[in-house]
Amino acid sequence: MTRYRISIDDTVAGQNALAWIDANVLSELDQVDIVMIGEHRRAGTAGSPAAPLHTAQERLRRRHPRLDITVHATGTSPGTVPATAADVLVIGVRQASPVARALSGWVPERVTANSGIPVIAVPEHWEDHHGGIVVGIDADTSDTALAFAAERALTAGCELTIVRAWQVPTVSTPYGYAYVEEDREIWAHQAEELVGHFARRALEQFPGLRVRTAVREGRAGHVIAGLSDSASLLVVGRRHHTLLGGALFGSVGQQLLRDSGIPVATVPPDAPLHGGTHHVAADAEHDQPHTDSSAVTTAGAR
Repeated sequence: MTRYRISIDDTVAGQNALAWIDANVLSELDQVDIVMIGEHRRAGTAGSPAAPLHTAQERLRRRHPRLDITVHATGTSPGTVPATAADVLVIGVRQASPVARALSGWVPERVTANSGIPVIAVPEHWEDHHGGIVVGIDADTSDTALAFAAERALTAGCELTIVRAWQVPTVSTPYGYAYVEEDREIWAHQAEELVGHFARRALEQFPGLRVRTAVREGRAGHVIAGLSDSASLLVVGRRHHTLLGGALFGSVGQQLLRDSGIPVATVPPDAPLHGGTHHVAADAEHDQPHTDSSAVTTAGAR
C-alpha cells in the first residue's frame, strides 16, 4: 500500500500529475490525497476550489471505484504542502526557461530539495506509455533509490535497469584537461563491480524482479537520459539536502527535472519507504541480471 499526496492546479503540468496517478495507482491498496494549490486557480474558481477538486476525484473514481481518496485545498505552491501521512508526493512540472527558473526560484527544485519523502515530478510534455524503470546509482545515494525503483518495477511487472555512469578524474593544465590513460580501465572496472553489487542486492531483496544493468562513461544526467527513451519512470537518489547544495555541487536530479520528458522520482537518502512490495513467483531466467556494459564515451564529458 502506498499513500500518495498529489498537488494539482489548472495547468497542463498539474493535470498530467493527476493523469499519472490515474495510470499508476492500485485501486484496492493505495490511498490518494488530492491537494488543490491556491495560486494557480483560474479567476472563475478562485473562491471555490471544491469544483476542480471534485472533478479530480470523479476522474479517479471512474477508473478506480474502490480507491481511498481525500481532497482539500491548501497553500500557494507544492512547497507548502505538508508531507506528513504520505509515502510519495506527486507534482506537475512546468519546465521553465533558465532565466525564469533563476528569477522565480523554481518550485520543483525547491520541493525535491526539501522533501523528506520521494517526489515524483511529472513534466508538462509527458505522454503515458508502458516501459521499464531506470534507476541511476552511485555509492552515496543508491540504497533507498534502488529499493524505491525495485518496488515500483516489481509492482508494475516491468524491467528495472540499473545504470552507473563513470568518468575518469581530470586535472586542469595550461593545455586543457588531462588524465592518466591507465585510470580508465580502473574506473570502468569499479563501475562494473558497483552496478553488479546493486543488481545482486535487488534480486535478493525482490524475488521475481527482472533486472538489467548498464555501465556508461559520461556525465550521469546525460547517461541516464540517453538510456531512458522507452522508460516510464526515472529514479535518482538525492545527495544534497538543500537547493543551494545541489546548485553548487551539481545535481543529477535537478538536471533531469529541467530536461526530462519522463516522470522523475527523486528519493532522499533517509526516506522511509512504506509502500508495500507485491512479490511474484521468481522466474529462473531472471536469477541473474542481464548486463549491457559497453562503454560509450559522451562527447564533452568531464
